[in-house]
Amino acid sequence: MKKPIVAILAVAMLLMGGCRRIADTRPVISVSVAPIGAMVEAIAGSDYRINVLVPEGAAAETYEPTPQQMVGLADSRLCFFTGTLGFESTMLSTLLSSQRTPATVRLSDTLTLLPRSLEGGYTDSADPHIWLSVINAKAMATVICTALCEADTAKADLYRANLMRYGQHLDSVDAQLREMLRPLTHRTLLVHHPALGYYCRDYGLRQTSIEQDGREPSVARVEQLVRTCRADSVQFVLAEQAYQGATADMLAREAGLRVVRYNPLAPQWEQTLLQLTQTLTQ
Repeated sequence: MKKPIVAILAVAMLLMGGCRRIADTRPVISVSVAPIGAMVEAIAGSDYRINVLVPEGAAAETYEPTPQQMVGLADSRLCFFTGTLGFESTMLSTLLSSQRTPATVRLSDTLTLLPRSLEGGYTDSADPHIWLSVINAKAMATVICTALCEADTAKADLYRANLMRYGQHLDSVDAQLREMLRPLTHRTLLVHHPALGYYCRDYGLRQTSIEQDGREPSVARVEQLVRTCRADSVQFVLAEQAYQGATADMLAREAGLRVVRYNPLAPQWEQTLLQLTQTLTQ
């Protein structure tokens, strides 16, 4: 009885090994961050293989693509980038100087960008986290669909139908967020890193950041934040999952807050916003 089972297992292992060796021959689309990749996939379906340049847990603003990633980027049919992340300008300069250049689409061109806020005012640079907004996502999805239709005219009707479905999904997410936030009276969010500016803009919230221009706060700044939290009845410190520092935890202890971690680079960015909103409104 054992021999047939062993033989079946051996055949299964061979078949699995053969499957692993089958190359993915779909054309490649490169994206700078995973949330943009999810938007592309929602419209393109399974027609393309998505190459995400910033890996999980990396700092999107400062990431430097590896040589292997640059080779994969050069082999891409299309490249969708935000136009707000620092590494993108370097990456694209290198790419444009190579012999193989994919069609590149800057998704921030049609958006109203927020300035990056700092203590005491604003800088000239834009808030780069454009994907954490349903309003922005709808605009970017339209740009993505247009580029896909131009790249593959034979499937333009499919891409437009997928865009319509994706737009309906985003409308549903927006309605859920508005309904959840409607009764919220205290609308100040304390964040470690200022990644939620567009989310706050869309729903009438205010973002107060612990980190200032990539630097940890001074003692005076921490004391000011504690007073702000008490005055505005803040209950949470929102910190990114990749954050390894101790300032957020220390401030939470000082102000009697709970630390809530989230991933701003999660592919399903809309679920991130829904989960955050549910936490804030509990």
